[in-house]
Amino acid sequence: MDTHIHHLLSRAGFGPSWTELFEKKPYKKVLQEVLSHSKTFAPIEMEDLPEGSGRKFMGMSTEEKVQMLQKNRKSVNSLNLLWMREMAHSPAQLREKMAFFWHDHFACKSKIAKAALLQVNTLREHAIGNFGELLHAIAKDPSMLLFLNNQQNKKTSPNENFAREVCELFTVGRGNYTEQDVKEAARAFTGWSTLPNGSFFFRKRQHDFGKKTFLGRRGNFSGEDIIEILLEEKATARNITRKLYHFLVSHEEDPVQIESWAKGFYESGYDISTLLKTLFESDHFRTSQHVGARIKSPIEYMVGILRLLDIDPTEEKGLLFLQKALGQTLFFPPNVAGWPEGKAWIDGSSLLTRLRFPIGLGSGTSFSFQSKAAFAGNEEFLSKMEKRKGLRIQVDWDGLFTQLEKIPAENRNDWLKERILLIHSPAKHARIAPLTRENFPQAMVQLMATLEYQLC
Repeated sequence: MDTHIHHLLSRAGFGPSWTELFEKKPYKKVLQEVLSHSKTFAPIEMEDLPEGSGRKFMGMSTEEKVQMLQKNRKSVNSLNLLWMREMAHSPAQLREKMAFFWHDHFACKSKIAKAALLQVNTLREHAIGNFGELLHAIAKDPSMLLFLNNQQNKKTSPNENFAREVCELFTVGRGNYTEQDVKEAARAFTGWSTLPNGSFFFRKRQHDFGKKTFLGRRGNFSGEDIIEILLEEKATARNITRKLYHFLVSHEEDPVQIESWAKGFYESGYDISTLLKTLFESDHFRTSQHVGARIKSPIEYMVGILRLLDIDPTEEKGLLFLQKALGQTLFFPPNVAGWPEGKAWIDGSSLLTRLRFPIGLGSGTSFSFQSKAAFAGNEEFLSKMEKRKGLRIQVDWDGLFTQLEKIPAENRNDWLKERILLIHSPAKHARIAPLTRENFPQAMVQLMATLEYQLC
């Protein structure tokens, strides 16, 4: 595997699997496989999910409500683990990686298990399809409507939260609409609500059917009309392309390249796969300055290790607390703007936890950690964290080394460093002893505990 292919697999997915490290294929062939393997969609399925709201819940006793909330929390945690497993081991790597991107773009806290399951499957289904269809679907998503208070958006007292974020974060971005546009859009979204079973419901009596003026157009606009008007704006294509550039290419923007790709994205009718194919085929994407230049987010870091070492993520509590320790928990973004990026992921506490994670894998022993929230004066949370057990994950090191024996002994060290660290001069960055079956786990730990391994 050459550097460009490793780069592709790290950006279009969560990094190479152990088996993929040994494959010898041209870049175009690998890209074709990346695209084709993600064409098929299979929903994540869960049974016996609890209701999270509605009259039935309101009619429960205090004890019954507590039990229902606990069951909901456990179900959301289980869904978290199920999705991590898909990210790590699904052949549809591009679909899962893009669903993760949209999970951040359409940032939303999901405390109701049924709604969380519906949302993650919506993101996964439309992840590499048409952005317009995705936008329409997520705008009617129960978790999103509840998170942004649109159940309170009524014709007699419009709530602007949902309409504002649709404009500011999901489509055209700041500077491309006015406060009056937000007020008019909020009127169009009045009556959009949900049912306790997790489905969208339009409350006609709460909808404002009057004429509205939005982005220079006037008419009896519905919520769907507002979305279509936003899709007509080239600023929407430009905003989405810019965010994808940060996610897949670099935090350092190239305005000319972004504008070029945004133009093609708009002219394709917002076909996400077309944009991704253009991006990954470009020389710009493969420029050396973009290789190993992004800091992995916590989920990318964790899932990448699970995928590389072929680990089945079964230890739910430990992995959930590791997400909290590193500051990124699926279904719980910090706010509607999503998670930070780049250097924001690396500070004294989180970097130490990152480096300790592979050490625990190498020794087979557990290790404990504290959440980043614990360092913000949250003594109550810190007290709870100290009572939790550490994380223990087993790795089949013998099985991995058996594959490594395909590489001549005298070449294994450099071969491994080049493929694990994705750097041009690996000998300068990591020294490991000659590889044997006995010291292989420690050698891998040394590589994964380097600063270079935090990059993709």
